[in-house]
Amino acid sequence: MQLIEVRNRFQARQFLEVNVLINRHDPNYIRPLDKDIELIFDPAKVRDVATYLEPHQMSEGFDYVLVNGVLAKDGNTFTGKLGGRVVTPDRR
Repeated sequence: MQLIEVRNRFQARQFLEVNVLINRHDPNYIRPLDKDIELIFDPAKVRDVATYLEPHQMSEGFDYVLVNGVLAKDGNTFTGKLGGRVVTPDRR
């Protein structure tokens, strides 16, 4: 998988359009508005604080985390709800 940085509004528009094309046949897909994406995800606030010596530190800048549609993190607290499962080599 390749990570591509979105640097301007034109690239952001292209990014959103790809998602629309991928989900065009899904009757449950709800297209987010551009302003909604910017309100939820602000790249200036996102920061990885994990280090080699302390690798299990949580990243900063994400107020809400959804896992398969289940709210896992609400503000600064974890809800305790699990929307997924750990994928290991013996359990795919």
